[in-house]
Amino acid sequence: MIGIGAYKPEWFMHPSHTSPADALVVLQQLQAKQLIPMHYGTFDLSDEPIFYPKQEMLRLQEENNISNVLHLGIGGKHYF
Repeated sequence: MIGIGAYKPEWFMHPSHTSPADALVVLQQLQAKQLIPMHYGTFDLSDEPIFYPKQEMLRLQEENNISNVLHLGIGGKHYF
């Protein structure tokens, strides 16, 4: 599980928060079997829109043909 929210502006938030793009780099570097993105869509703490991190993650996954990311919905519903 890697947090993908509250990362903009990156110059300020980077020490504490991971962007969707950085999370995918971590997934590859760790050679993990799966990534579950977390810490987004709850509190509006940064400059990106509240649901943008998930949208950006999905875009990057499609663009880079990455299929080992498990998206969990709010309340425990699974979205693949």
